[in-house]
Amino acid sequence: MVRQAGRVMWLALLLAACAGELGAPGEALRFLAADLPDALVNEPYRAPVHAVGGLRPYEFRLEQGTLPPGLELSGGVLQGTPTTLGTFRFTLAVSDADLSSTFQEFTLSVVEPPPPALTFTPPQTEVRGEVTLRARLSAARGLQGLSTLITWDAGAFALVEGSLRPSLPDVALFSEAGPGRLQVDLAVLGTTLTGDAELFRFALTPLAPPAALRLTSATEFASRRGGELVRETGGLTEGAAAVAPRPGAAGEAP
Repeated sequence: MVRQAGRVMWLALLLAACAGELGAPGEALRFLAADLPDALVNEPYRAPVHAVGGLRPYEFRLEQGTLPPGLELSGGVLQGTPTTLGTFRFTLAVSDADLSSTFQEFTLSVVEPPPPALTFTPPQTEVRGEVTLRARLSAARGLQGLSTLITWDAGAFALVEGSLRPSLPDVALFSEAGPGRLQVDLAVLGTTLTGDAELFRFALTPLAPPAALRLTSATEFASRRGGELVRETGGLTEGAAAVAPRPGAAGEAP
């Protein structure tokens, strides 16, 4: 009798383990969370909806409201490519193997993709020699080209001749330089860029070291999205290096 009872208990534990429940034994069926990440318009989206408790398997369905156009609920996953901007509220239902059901209201925002950015990150301290600046692209989506004007103090730094070079093999650079300025036009050849990448680099040298470098840039991006050419503008002012007082400076005792 003791041996039989042990076998029954062992079988019950095995079945519970195989069920793979996240909730505690006997927990009521419920959604795990109501938060959904934002979706980007015209970009693929996938967000699972989780439930716990009850008895698996679960069945999810749209109970009320409307999903963003382009999205569907399939096997507990919201997926697709949203085509319309806006905030959408809807109610999902989940049922388990015991035919228990529960409901949860969700909110999903479809937003514009963040604009691309071009940064250079100059040194945060004074420099005494040549410094290389790297143009780093972030949050690109189908980038085909860009045009950027980079400026600095012409009395403090000068462009190192011949230092402008592309960092990627499949790009073409066109440039025009003058005192305290560098205009760079870049074209991506045969493809587009998505994500983050270093695009080009150049070097500046201080005219009277040590000197603090401050860069200002204004950039226009051209990207291919959904078969259309999209132009976006962005401006960025890089922080200047902190300058420590030097003995003999104006207003100080030598």
